[in-house]
Amino acid sequence: LNLDSSNAVVTTLAGSGMAQVPGTSEPRRARTSRPVQETPPVRIGFTACGLDRRPYYADLGVRDAKTVLSLETGITRDGNECRCFEECGVRPFVDLRFDKSLLREPGIVELYGEFCGAAARACPEVREFSVWDEPNCPVVATGSNSVVYRDLLETAYRQIKAGRPDALVYNGGMSVNGETWNIRDLANAGGLAFTDAIGIHP
Repeated sequence: LNLDSSNAVVTTLAGSGMAQVPGTSEPRRARTSRPVQETPPVRIGFTACGLDRRPYYADLGVRDAKTVLSLETGITRDGNECRCFEECGVRPFVDLRFDKSLLREPGIVELYGEFCGAAARACPEVREFSVWDEPNCPVVATGSNSVVYRDLLETAYRQIKAGRPDALVYNGGMSVNGETWNIRDLANAGGLAFTDAIGIHP
């Protein structure tokens, strides 16, 4: 979904301080004190619910669908799922995850980073990856904080970019419901140096 303020055309009626909106005959007072601000593009997708539903995605005009690659389940099955979405005209956006219970396990950051790099190489049809999901939500990521997640994000980012410099890497979508830290905390920890765009769950 692209929102572009240039599509909002208003014709000013000369000398009247009024404006005529297209499709109406009634003039309205023009706001001349503030320039129209351009709105950046917005893309809206949704989480894919399964391959059995994919024929409906293109019919609905869906162009982006999020699916999950998990450290525990491996790459093959989900990688095939990504290709299936691509074949029906839907761009897969991949959420790279691991079970929250592993967060405090020794070596998990390095292991997860290697998994992220391998996933990116195994799925060349996927250009966009997010590192975990709602890392600031205690239900999803018990024990996480902005510094812990910064280390995870940096390792995953470097591993993905090493093999796929064309890939776009995003931080895991930040929760705004019951969160224990937020995007400002991640910025203060230096985490925004390792994301190509900011992911937020509104």
